[in-house]
Amino acid sequence: MRNLAAASSGRSGDVRSSPTGLSVFMSMLIVLSSFLTPFYHCARLSSGHTVSVSLQSPWPAVAPASQELEFLSHLSGDQARQYLLTDKTAESLLTTRSVKSLMKFTVLNKYFSPMVEYHRSFARVAGRGCQEEASVVVEVAGKGLKGGCLPKGVCVVTKAGNSSTEDFGVEVQEGAVGGPSTTVVVYGEVKSLATTVALKSLMTECCIDCRVVFRHGDGPGDFTLQPRELISGYGAGLTIKNSEYKASADEGEDAEAAGSAHQGTGCGEVGVCWTRLQERFSEVDFTRAKANLKSEKILSPADRKLKAWELTSIGAQLLEAARGDLARVVEILEDFPARVVELSQATVAKGVEEQVSEVAQGLTQSGSVYVLGSGDVIDEKMVALHPFIDKLLPIYLAVEELAGLGLEESEAARMVRNATRLPTAGRMEWKGEGGVGPVYVYNVLKDPQASRWSEELDVLVQMMMMGQRGIAPLKRVVFDIIFLIDLADRQQVLETVGKLLVQPFPARIALVPSTTTQAGARAAECFSELYGSGRKKELKKVRQFLQALVRAANSEEDDVMSVDAIERVCEDVLLEALPPSGGEVSQVVKKGQAWAAAKGLPFPSVVVNGRVSGDLGDMALFINEDFGALGTAWYTKLVEKQKKEKGEEEVDWDSEEDDDGEVTDVIRELIFPEKSVDSLSSVYHPALFDDDQADLVRLPIEALRRVTSIEVPTTSEGPAAPLHVLVAVGGGLEELEENFVIVKRMAEVLEGRPGAIFTVVGTNPEVNARLLGCAHTLEALRNFKNSKCSKMSTVGPDVEEAAARLARSARAEDSRGVVLVMNGRRTELDVAEAKPILDDLLDSLLTPFAVKQNVQQGECCGLDSLACTVALSLMQTVAAVENPHREMMEEGLEKAFEKAPLAGFNLAARGHMVAQIVASVDPLTDAGRSALSTISHMSAALDGFGARLVLAPQEKYSEYPLKGWHRTVMAMGVAEEAAAARAEFNLTPTRNTLTLGLEVLPNWQVSSLRGEADMDNIRLTPVDPERVDAQYVLKQLYIEGQSYDVDENGHPRGPADGAQLQLVAQDQPLAETWVMRNLGYYQLYANPGRYDIRLKPNTVGESVYEAMGSNVVDVNKFLMPAYPVKLRLRPGMARELIYEQQEDDKSDGGPIHIFTVASGHLYEQLLAIMVLSVRNHTTSRLCFWFIDQFLSPQFREFIPRLAEEYDFDRRSSG
Repeated sequence: MRNLAAASSGRSGDVRSSPTGLSVFMSMLIVLSSFLTPFYHCARLSSGHTVSVSLQSPWPAVAPASQELEFLSHLSGDQARQYLLTDKTAESLLTTRSVKSLMKFTVLNKYFSPMVEYHRSFARVAGRGCQEEASVVVEVAGKGLKGGCLPKGVCVVTKAGNSSTEDFGVEVQEGAVGGPSTTVVVYGEVKSLATTVALKSLMTECCIDCRVVFRHGDGPGDFTLQPRELISGYGAGLTIKNSEYKASADEGEDAEAAGSAHQGTGCGEVGVCWTRLQERFSEVDFTRAKANLKSEKILSPADRKLKAWELTSIGAQLLEAARGDLARVVEILEDFPARVVELSQATVAKGVEEQVSEVAQGLTQSGSVYVLGSGDVIDEKMVALHPFIDKLLPIYLAVEELAGLGLEESEAARMVRNATRLPTAGRMEWKGEGGVGPVYVYNVLKDPQASRWSEELDVLVQMMMMGQRGIAPLKRVVFDIIFLIDLADRQQVLETVGKLLVQPFPARIALVPSTTTQAGARAAECFSELYGSGRKKELKKVRQFLQALVRAANSEEDDVMSVDAIERVCEDVLLEALPPSGGEVSQVVKKGQAWAAAKGLPFPSVVVNGRVSGDLGDMALFINEDFGALGTAWYTKLVEKQKKEKGEEEVDWDSEEDDDGEVTDVIRELIFPEKSVDSLSSVYHPALFDDDQADLVRLPIEALRRVTSIEVPTTSEGPAAPLHVLVAVGGGLEELEENFVIVKRMAEVLEGRPGAIFTVVGTNPEVNARLLGCAHTLEALRNFKNSKCSKMSTVGPDVEEAAARLARSARAEDSRGVVLVMNGRRTELDVAEAKPILDDLLDSLLTPFAVKQNVQQGECCGLDSLACTVALSLMQTVAAVENPHREMMEEGLEKAFEKAPLAGFNLAARGHMVAQIVASVDPLTDAGRSALSTISHMSAALDGFGARLVLAPQEKYSEYPLKGWHRTVMAMGVAEEAAAARAEFNLTPTRNTLTLGLEVLPNWQVSSLRGEADMDNIRLTPVDPERVDAQYVLKQLYIEGQSYDVDENGHPRGPADGAQLQLVAQDQPLAETWVMRNLGYYQLYANPGRYDIRLKPNTVGESVYEAMGSNVVDVNKFLMPAYPVKLRLRPGMARELIYEQQEDDKSDGGPIHIFTVASGHLYEQLLAIMVLSVRNHTTSRLCFWFIDQFLSPQFREFIPRLAEEYDFDRRSSG
């Protein structure tokens, strides 16, 4: 076992060998040298130590040019294409100083490195089809590429089976106008001669009508041998072990205790046993070495343990030392253990302590809240490099886009800085009066299927923190939904009842049936007959009838179900013949219809929490927006309550008294318009452009200027929400007259609305010629008749290209009807279906954009009306939801700046301020220290970034608030890049034992790569080496999320716990995991690429569940959002079966699984002994699990030898 322990600590040797005479002699020499070496160092008295930490990427290094291309590709203009095809530099293609600084900063910090590697993963798959190594690979889907015209050395392959020709990458050429085109994907090195020649050949002679897309490639060479790079965006800390760190201890008591502990052993300072050494090496004089080790001069200030009273004013002493300089604060906090003794001895004026008391009482409770821009809240723990760039990137790019429209950078920055999202349409009071109103057919509180759902609103915050946007299983009446529909109309039934009444849903649902058609009236009679007096059993039959209608609607082919079909469905539920029609409408239906008439509601329509739409499809939009708003409101309410409590007592979130108040405040007053809540109402403004609900259709200004864009004259004064309506008219000339009905009506609706731009394009070139000739003004458009239009305008290539580009952006190339795009929200209309409800339809579509706001059109500073409208619409893509936290925090900060000037820190932006962070921070916490360091570094690196901070330390401390040194790893400039890619700690000798730890993003799996020292027990005494190097590697990126058991419509019924998921690439399994019972959480890991998440084959989960759709996840960022996985039960299966079958499948044939944790060389040696002990006590198969991130490189290399010697399986876990 002695040899085994030696091997596990990094020394070579075969575990099966026995000591020889030579090995014993060598061991004695090693022992002697290990004792003599320290005293050689003592004679030299080492004055300092350096601990160096670095983190390596697992994929090959990414060239700066590749990252610059990725940055430019996020702009809507032509910059990325020019960068690829010309000699221009990336910086010369940008206009604004602030965006240039951000590009430089992202490139230095490898922000786009995962995205480039994501592209390269496709390149490797495509390159497998090449016979020889090639620097450029061309992947073709289609037959438009000419053979033999590409330069030599270019490998051409047909489309690989990995969906790699999907729409991502830099579009170098758009392809043929109209009709399908060949798609060519080019993989190669950015800015290389071979890549440029290949791209130009494809555009000029090889594939003129092809769509050409560029993606990064690896280039020639073995992937595994290509050099890796050091990455940044994390923190490193050296922490003094808690076991030897008592802030209130007395030094004398410590020394006395230490002397007592070593009494009789001959051991003294720093654990050196002088008596034993003298006995063993009698010829050596240890007097000088003993004196040096006892000398206080060789000890670090961090060795001194301060008494409790010496730390009382440490917050005031920190502010006094900083004097408003944040860089100075960060400098002190980074080496706090070495600075705290000196800091604690500084005297501060009474006024300074009063200032600390002022800010501590007023702001400490909100110290975990940061506000960026116009109110975007950032959690304190996420104030790190990569999450911060995620927030800043769209804001900075918007400045560049506005500058491209013609604004000066100062004006563009001002517009972006002041941007706020527009409020959505108002809500009606839907409650009936005097007994008049719709009848409710469903209530989640009475649904037995929702019995497993949580009643706690905390599930909303948990979903928000994980990035989920779906509807959480919540046993609350979150939605009040009213359908006004014809129960005989197939489409109306499927759009409403079919989506909500077939599964539990956090809502109360009412129904008002229409009686305008014979079949609808008969369905309404059945509904009334079944409803009766509305008792529980009767409501159950009503729901059975509605569900049967859904089944009938799915099987029917006619748009309106027949009377016979309605009666058959009704009688199957009623179990008797439906009474003949009485001619009169029943009271149940009559009250609902009277209510609809009093509210002015048309049939069909849907009302969700007071929001009305004649488009039944808007129901899903309203539900998602309201649920998101509820989550935001609930989170805000939590923070507000924490502030009010002031930390005096623990908050009981589960108390019934508090819960009723919360439900009233958040649900009843925010979601339901019974009352108004001033303090929270402004959070209730969902985004106009929602990534999940509406496609952001880019409208390039140069294309808009060349087609029929009509500025709508204003008949009323006052500002309005900016609105750009794009109408893409499908079909040919023979359908133009019919389709133009919608165009004319849209023009009439828009007339008089301030701030509207109306663009009309045809998907057919002949249609465009007619429009340009006869509908180029609003008046001409109103009077347009296709048969009388003899004025055909000549359509030039640029106009044809612009119209085709806009039609493609609206996805209208194949439409025979009309596609409307309103500020990016797309709606495709069938003219025949839209005509009968056209007025109501257009009103409902325009309602969200008809709200006035406080942004004057004159703020566009000289832009023409078209550019101004585009600019104001662009602002909606970057504006944060206005949050009341911002006003409250800023008010508190201003008071703090006034009453406690030493606590206020104002970091002015260089150049024109684009974004500003507003925060109150307790600097003497680990999270606060890390956040301040990040803010300080980014402020120094970025133009246009500012901060207003109040440092709010606690009034009193009873122990060291920060027990370690800290470094934020962030590259700041080209000259500093190499140095900034690692953390350097320069420390004086200390008696303390230190532990090295990394602060990384939650989805990073980091392991040690190289390092001789024990990183869990670092000793920096004068006898230890002067330099300690530790190199880590980012092994994998975690993919995490929630897996739900959903119904056939995709609505969650609960977590799919117990299922086993597998991560698959190219049909090869890479990782697997279980779905947890806690909210259905799962976790997998992989490096950048495209993967499928599937049920693991031949498992119980696969027999019980099936995937709903494909679960494809793209890993292309350092910080990945949560990914939901939807599973549904197979026919005849129940969720409980997954555990019953697993119980039945238990057997004794598998190995015994043993999970181990060892941190530090000593515990690793003890772990090796434990493995031997287990093997000596059993002959069963064993499987040991090792937590990889805690293991040293030496022990990781030793584990295979250990497993071979003692015959066990091994697995590692992150």
